[in-house]
Amino acid sequence: MHSRIALAVFVLCLVVGLTSAITIKAITCYKCMGGACNDDSLDLSHASVTKKSGCKSCLKTKAGPLGVERDCMNTYQSPGCTEKSVFGYTIAACYCNTDLCNSAGHVFVSMTTAVGFVVFTFLLLGSCDREKKKNKPWVTTEIMYHCSKIREHRHKKYTSLDS
Repeated sequence: MHSRIALAVFVLCLVVGLTSAITIKAITCYKCMGGACNDDSLDLSHASVTKKSGCKSCLKTKAGPLGVERDCMNTYQSPGCTEKSVFGYTIAACYCNTDLCNSAGHVFVSMTTAVGFVVFTFLLLGSCDREKKKNKPWVTTEIMYHCSKIREHRHKKYTSLDS
């Protein structure tokens, strides 16, 4: 009886140990946003494109006129992609779990990232509206840049409908 319990405990410890060893393996991911980070022309020599080590998962998001962002995640995420439509723009978010896997045109993402990105987009659009009304000190240069890109894209979209 004791040998069965001891064997069961040993097997359980072995399984938990192996599982933990697999999920804590650190990987390296690309980290960048916009310009040099674009899908079609990931410019690895550009100063804004960096490699970050010690990641659990890599992330790549693409949000219509806002462009592409690649990042390092501190938590493990299952590989996969999701797409959501927000204000007529398609937002794709993908996770992957191998070294520098977020350089590809297509990687994998979880639903958590997509939802987070949708929330971020709503906040960004809200800050664009507030930024129009009056200048607030917390509105960063990056937000101002994205606001101008959104307005520019909206203007092009609506002027092309009038033609």
